[in-house]
Amino acid sequence: MSSAGVLGLWAIFVNTRLGQAVDTLAMFGLQATSAPTQQLISVLHTAISYGGLGLILLLAVVTALLRRRPHLALRAVGAIVGANLTTQVLKTAVLPRPDLYVNWATPPSLPSGHTTAAASTAVAFIMVAPIITRAWMSLVGTVWVVFVGMTTLMSGWHRPSDVLAAVLVATAWGLLLAPNESGRVVGHGVRRKIAAAGWITLGTGATFLMLVAVLVARSAILQDFAGQIVFTSATGHPLWAVLSAVGATLAVIGVTAIAMREIDLVRSELRPPARPAAPPHAGHRGVGRSRYP
Repeated sequence: MSSAGVLGLWAIFVNTRLGQAVDTLAMFGLQATSAPTQQLISVLHTAISYGGLGLILLLAVVTALLRRRPHLALRAVGAIVGANLTTQVLKTAVLPRPDLYVNWATPPSLPSGHTTAAASTAVAFIMVAPIITRAWMSLVGTVWVVFVGMTTLMSGWHRPSDVLAAVLVATAWGLLLAPNESGRVVGHGVRRKIAAAGWITLGTGATFLMLVAVLVARSAILQDFAGQIVFTSATGHPLWAVLSAVGATLAVIGVTAIAMREIDLVRSELRPPARPAAPPHAGHRGVGRSRYP
């Protein structure tokens, strides 16, 4: 599902003029309505630097080793390394970005490297966290990934589809490497709230984006797709940029919350297999004995 989601985002928001228009318009809207402060950008650069990633990876490995689960440490390392390598390969060699004359030509940017780094570290910590804290760790991971993803959008480094694809890449590696674990199940209330919030925000965000797509498509058709659709829309209809920005924000929150919950579910909700029924007592008359020799 995650792989299909990445390909779907690329097909719609990178390979169609309408998709590129809505995607870029959302980025412009976020830049215009809520530009991040220099302090936020500084925090982001520090956290997503090689040193910051190394420290986060070390903490995940130490957590797994303190729990005497070395295999979890290896899986966490594999998830982080695999997700970030996959993103770089996809962006540079597999998923090109055609110039469809929506705005200026830009190099391929899907998936987002910054968001992949954040999402893969969140997945790693959910994988190694003790079962009693895992539901809460998925909530913390959601906040962390959304913070990084939205900062890249507000800085104009990436478009919403880049961020969503990055979350799905990290999720795919998490689902691939997270081991099933039987045992008691805790945190049902937190999981239900995360799931409900995720699906509600995703549905609302998708509705906003579809509305903007209809408006942009109507405008573009009336203009016979002449000129730069995004700039024309953003200048003549600032409300469209606001709607697309709100829709993109809700979509990022919703997809991230659902993705982190899925990793948590793999790790936490596999119940022990049912015990086989006890064999009938051999001495009981008529039970446990065949009537035939």
